[in-house]
Amino acid sequence: MHGTGNQPAVLWILQERFARGEISESEYQQMESRLQLIIYL
Repeated sequence: MHGTGNQPAVLWILQERFARGEISESEYQQMESRLQLIIYL
C-alpha cells in the first residue's frame, strides 16, 4: 500500500480496480467524485 496514510481504503481499492481495467475511466471519475463528497464534507 502506498500514499500518505490519510487516503481512505475505498479510494485505494477504486484506484486498484481502475489500474486493472475492471472499471472505465468515466466510472472511476464518477465514483471518485462521489467518494470525495462523502469523505471530505
